[in-house]
Amino acid sequence: MKNTKRFNRRAIIWCTLMVLFIFVPWGLLAVQEPSDLPIGETIRYAIHISGVKIGMQTIKIVSRERYNFNTVYRVRARMRITGILSFFYNYHEQWTVLIDEETHYPVWVERQIKDRGTSTTYTYVIDQENRKVFISNGNEKPVVIHSEHVVFDRLSLCYYYRQNPSFFDGESSFDFLYKESLHTVSMEESGLSEIRIPKLSTDDTTTAVRFMERGGAGIEVFVGIEGFSVPLKVVFRTPVSNKKKIAEVVLFIEGYASHTGSKCIPERYYPLLKRSLLSVNV
Repeated sequence: MKNTKRFNRRAIIWCTLMVLFIFVPWGLLAVQEPSDLPIGETIRYAIHISGVKIGMQTIKIVSRERYNFNTVYRVRARMRITGILSFFYNYHEQWTVLIDEETHYPVWVERQIKDRGTSTTYTYVIDQENRKVFISNGNEKPVVIHSEHVVFDRLSLCYYYRQNPSFFDGESSFDFLYKESLHTVSMEESGLSEIRIPKLSTDDTTTAVRFMERGGAGIEVFVGIEGFSVPLKVVFRTPVSNKKKIAEVVLFIEGYASHTGSKCIPERYYPLLKRSLLSVNV
């Protein structure tokens, strides 16, 4: 119980923001048309803190549809606390994002948060051309905020990179959407690393490209290679116990599903394949 109380709420929020740092291409560009995102593709992550699994994050490309006379992709993500911790801290979050098919910018976002019995829904209408974001929480008049860069939410950033990888050469800056504000984020590549992914092996390492928040003390993202360019591991550090200690939160890829099945990934990643994820209701 003592350790549970020390688990700072900020750590939970950071867990739900993990997808922001998935700025690498999901799926396999070799088997997809450049202009298409793979409908149905689903990825699941396990969230760990101090070596203990505390939650799950699932992301899915749901459909292609029309919005304001344009074609968009609908993407959803769900995060929840699981296990014993869920008895002491009931937290659930779901995102729905519409991504423009041509620009791959987000144009509409809905974020539903359930935190210990309290439910709040935030809606964002994003005018990328005029650098404006209209934010509403359902109770008050929408607030208009202005951006300096292209605006991304935690889901759309990875899909934009998928079609525009040169945007992230060297260092890249963009405005990231928080609850009621925007924050400029800068990321940089720092070369290859050898990492261990529990679902793949407890002994063998996997080669991944490492990306990190500029300055070296923030987020780290490890991305698979050999044709499977998805985030395999995400690491961030957050204060706990009145900011006197730092907790390391790690997210490991745990499952992957695509209608193309094993044809789309190298053999070493087969342990991640989960056809059942395609039917997950995210």
